[in-house]
Amino acid sequence: MSIFSKLFGPDPETEKQTAFEEIERQFEGAEINQAKAGWLTVRGNNYAMSRKFDMAISDFKGALEYEPNRPLTLVSLGVAYTHNKMWQDGITTLGKARQALPSIENKLFRVAQEHNLHYSIGHAYFFMDNKKLAIEHLNLSLEAMGKLMILIEEPTFSNQDKWVAQQLINGPTVKNTRRLLSNIEVRQTIILGKRENWNSEAKCDVCKKSTSDNVWDIKLRNSSDTTRKNTELFFVCEQCYGEKYGIYPSEERKIPTLKDYIRYSKLSSVARNREFFKIFPKEFWEKIQVNETEVLSLINFILDGKSDFDSMPSDKVSKVLNENSVKIINQIDEYTKKAARGSFTDEFMVPKNSKTGEEVLFYDITIPDKFSTILTEELFIFGTKMLNVLSMEKKSELLKKFKIKDFNDDKFLWDLYMTYAPVTVTALLEDAGVFKRTITPTFPFMIVEKIGLLKYLHWLRKFGVSYEITAPAENLFYPLLLSQ
Repeated sequence: MSIFSKLFGPDPETEKQTAFEEIERQFEGAEINQAKAGWLTVRGNNYAMSRKFDMAISDFKGALEYEPNRPLTLVSLGVAYTHNKMWQDGITTLGKARQALPSIENKLFRVAQEHNLHYSIGHAYFFMDNKKLAIEHLNLSLEAMGKLMILIEEPTFSNQDKWVAQQLINGPTVKNTRRLLSNIEVRQTIILGKRENWNSEAKCDVCKKSTSDNVWDIKLRNSSDTTRKNTELFFVCEQCYGEKYGIYPSEERKIPTLKDYIRYSKLSSVARNREFFKIFPKEFWEKIQVNETEVLSLINFILDGKSDFDSMPSDKVSKVLNENSVKIINQIDEYTKKAARGSFTDEFMVPKNSKTGEEVLFYDITIPDKFSTILTEELFIFGTKMLNVLSMEKKSELLKKFKIKDFNDDKFLWDLYMTYAPVTVTALLEDAGVFKRTITPTFPFMIVEKIGLLKYLHWLRKFGVSYEITAPAENLFYPLLLSQ
């Protein structure tokens, strides 16, 4: 009879001594401690299944004396702590278990333990009223379950392993996870920032008085919703905002003027590239592990207007851009895509302490605002290029059409880069196969959401350098202006 079948007896201590004597006869060296730890873990799990959590915890702790970093025992101990409402002990132990999980060679078993671990941590945080961390770990437990459902289809695992995994999938923890998540309703206050010179007729949604220039954009959302679907927007005046929250953002929203665009257009391409680089917070570059010199060198290459690697075969691209460079480019564009779609994700969220004690986050809208400004400034330069290549005859027709003396007229310049340049670029990008338009009209930031800002700027710089723009200027840009 196997020693592991001798689990139950009238005296747990006598039972353990008998089992350990048998282990010492059958095993040698380090295997003895491993076997003792395994026996105690098995008995502890049986106690836990019988809801004898104090006895289970005692066995798990005893097992760890023989194997301190045994991942399965650490998970079992952490789970037992949470079932026994010893929340902090459970979280601490499961944190150690998380570090030890990679040592489990069986991937199916490892992912199953990931699910158990995150479910128990999320369960603990839920009852400790830390709903933000509860959401994080409960969602991670569901992600692990998704991986498990894919893994059981692989032929490399035994039928017994698959049966154990299937029991977990059909078990109560998945339903409990979804139930706990459905019970979490954290309303986050997201401060979008202060608007200047916005709408003199706007009224505060709190006191109903005119907000004049002192209006704050505020959104309320469920903390588990990272989309715009479950979000309410309202406007609050300076006084009501200060009275309610007692906090202020570090930067106000600034709307660029025509002079700002003209100043930007006079910068060298390298200086403009640095303006683009400076928008990203330093934490972003630290996260993707690149330094300023490396990034600027790469951005200068991508935006020099001459590199035509989009049309190069992949083998030639690899000679110009190594695998790490391509990875950096993709990470930059993924970040700008999120900014374009207004994702309420951690990259753009800054937590602040509120005097009300509720969860208040600043959505750092200055980052998307600055990306939008850079894009518009580049479109201004593009529109100016298109205008300059037109013949004198066509320029004269436009002066008559818009009833202006010269092309420095503010209203004309505004229309130039806000309407005509974006529409022209959209058509050129479609012709080049960069993206496929699904809705009309397609605004510049909607294209950025699809392809990323770095790629958009890459193509924008190429028009007029690597690509001849006289034909599109005369056949597309000029008729567009003339038709208005």
